[in-house]
Amino acid sequence: MFVVNVEVYLRRGDRCLLIRRGEGMANAAGMLSGVGGKAEPSDHNRDDILEETARREVAEEVGVDLTGATVDHSSRSGGASQMSGLDGEKPAQGV
Repeated sequence: MFVVNVEVYLRRGDRCLLIRRGEGMANAAGMLSGVGGKAEPSDHNRDDILEETARREVAEEVGVDLTGATVDHSSRSGGASQMSGLDGEKPAQGV
């Protein structure tokens, strides 16, 4: 089984939402990053696993409902997910 992880960058206009990772985190503690997390094991057979994981993680971590927002994604080692601007703008570039 593969670990599916997403990192989401929300952009509106020229602003991008970043979070500061907790000091107790195992990876990149205290660093700025996009919102993200791992897919639930029950999602591993879904065709929209990246999109669903991105929407869930954003809702859980920053309380933003992305229903209706366009999801754009690119794959790198482990996979990265990008979210287009909530105002319909071009997706933010991956980091």
